[in-house]
Amino acid sequence: MEFVKLKKDEKGYFFPHDSSSIELSHIAFFLTDDAGHHSNSFKEWALNPDVDFTASNYARLLKEENYILIGDQYSEEPDLGPYLKITIEEFIKILDQWEQFCKNPPNEVLITRENNEIKMEGKY
Repeated sequence: MEFVKLKKDEKGYFFPHDSSSIELSHIAFFLTDDAGHHSNSFKEWALNPDVDFTASNYARLLKEENYILIGDQYSEEPDLGPYLKITIEEFIKILDQWEQFCKNPPNEVLITRENNEIKMEGKY
């Protein structure tokens, strides 16, 4: 099982604390640095069939069929990889759950991936 932990700092902002994989770190930095409290624009992008690329503070997001690839837009790798590959449906689910964490922030968020299924759990 892969994981990434997000913790809250003294100002109430989340930051990636510990991770077992680069790919899961991408979703953590995307949530903390890009999505924040404004994830609706990323949902709109994900559901728009006419646009297949966007970038923000940290992430480079690509659509490939029914998947979204999340990577570091400043990566030194020639292909900007490795990417976290998740379904559009799963991407929307993660953003919905992140919105709830932003409204009622836990002290820690644990994101895990096992058998290509991503789960998020808040620890209060």
